[in-house]
Amino acid sequence: MAPEKRVLEGVARSARRLDALITNLHDVAQLDAGRFSIETSRVDVGAILAAVRDAHGGLGAPKEVALEVATIPATYVACDRPRVLKALAALVDNAVRYSPAKGTVRVGVALPEGRVSFSVSDDGAGMSGERLANAFDHTWHAAQSPRDGTGFGLAIVRGVAVAHGGGASIESRTGAGTCVSFWLPAVEA
Repeated sequence: MAPEKRVLEGVARSARRLDALITNLHDVAQLDAGRFSIETSRVDVGAILAAVRDAHGGLGAPKEVALEVATIPATYVACDRPRVLKALAALVDNAVRYSPAKGTVRVGVALPEGRVSFSVSDDGAGMSGERLANAFDHTWHAAQSPRDGTGFGLAIVRGVAVAHGGGASIESRTGAGTCVSFWLPAVEA
């Protein structure tokens, strides 16, 4: 590969990361101001899971992390599809980051009464204490040093869920991995 092409590809990667950071800053500012908005439509949950599988299918390198994505019968949710996909992408990215080499990231879905609950779990190091208690608080993450990432991901996940009339939770134990879930109200098929 020519040196100029490598430089241009590096610039393009940096531009994409900067664009994602600016979008996340905007979303967090909207959440903090109470102006985070969504545009819902009736969406097939299976299509959301397929999009996650397609977008993250090649996530193995460099740690060779496996991705398992659930399948379900036809189920629908009234949601802002791009925002739900962004929330799931943030969770998958976090799970990959904290997974051990050759670990597994699982994207699941459950259908408790009247809800669709998405979950992303890993078999990484897990967390406990203050870090777990403040997992969804981007201002707590911003005060930590050193830190990895911006701390916006989980705050945005919870914000997306709450904007849809749902919620989010996290379960984790040191040495036993982490599972982050968010749920949205289901709609009739």
